[in-house]
Amino acid sequence: MSRDQTGLRVVLREITQSAERSSLFRWMVENYAELTEASKGRRLQWRSLCSKFAELQLTDVTGKPATPETARKTWRRARQAVAEAQRRAAVAKPSRPGSVYPSRISPNWQPQEVPPPPPRQLPAPGVSPSFATGGQKLAK
Repeated sequence: MSRDQTGLRVVLREITQSAERSSLFRWMVENYAELTEASKGRRLQWRSLCSKFAELQLTDVTGKPATPETARKTWRRARQAVAEAQRRAAVAKPSRPGSVYPSRISPNWQPQEVPPPPPRQLPAPGVSPSFATGGQKLAK
């Protein structure tokens, strides 16, 4: 797991361990990635899901089995909590300079190839040195 993902898990755990959160909320946050992937593009059937939540002994904040309405609201709150944790993790700065490895340079970076300079052209034989130097006489 990458460092950012580890930090995200720590923040999510802190959010979910609050006494004011239900076991269903904590479970939804901890399994957010899997739930999101499984539900992608699908409408969730909360009534049947609530029976599965009851089998797993996941309850609402009062300790009662979740109803379809409370489960739907809990899922919305869990998604919001995860999004907020991801936002905070994205803006968090590294703990000390240079602690982010590897550097921002791509691992397949190569220096740009610079062509060699064109060869210097010497004045043609028989041309006076003053012409070759732009009209200035050379010191003897």
